[in-house]
Amino acid sequence: GALHLHRSDDRTGIIYVYDGMLGACTELNTDALTLGHVLQQLGMATAEQLDDAYGLQTQNPLGKRIGELLVDYRVITPEQLNDALKTQVLWTVRELAQWKEGAYEFLPGEHLPDETLPLRIDVTRVLMEVLRFTQEWEELQPYLPDGMRTRLEMAFDIPRGPLLKFDVNTWHALSRINTYRTIRNIA
Repeated sequence: GALHLHRSDDRTGIIYVYDGMLGACTELNTDALTLGHVLQQLGMATAEQLDDAYGLQTQNPLGKRIGELLVDYRVITPEQLNDALKTQVLWTVRELAQWKEGAYEFLPGEHLPDETLPLRIDVTRVLMEVLRFTQEWEELQPYLPDGMRTRLEMAFDIPRGPLLKFDVNTWHALSRINTYRTIRNIA
């Protein structure tokens, strides 16, 4: 079946479950975590390699998916693609778990599109990852109120009001944010 999650700001997520195992998860949003993001964060592909693959994909929109193209061009192995897809599912589920409001609906019998095979990830593993992630983000909530979607801008004026104080790890993460590295990439 499939668990559909809906928020009032039109964000939607779908979690597919097969035989008690997590089969897939997707967030239907333009800012959603992509396979390309995951491959870069895991150090499996560079931005240039992904741009080349996206270019090939746009030339044949009914052709292969980005992961299949990267395997064909030997940028990644089939095993690395499978690991990256599982990581994408885990990271998407833990983001959806942070939603504090909205509605959900479980649709028994709903399956992934025919060309997609379920990944079958142990639900206990997923729950443990969600709990760990929740605890980490609760500590960052005062500084990043919209989580990974928080937009940071450089201020050229001296801030008014209370000074922000960061521990070493938070300052280390914030200092690496730039045009190419978003909070999502660092997380």
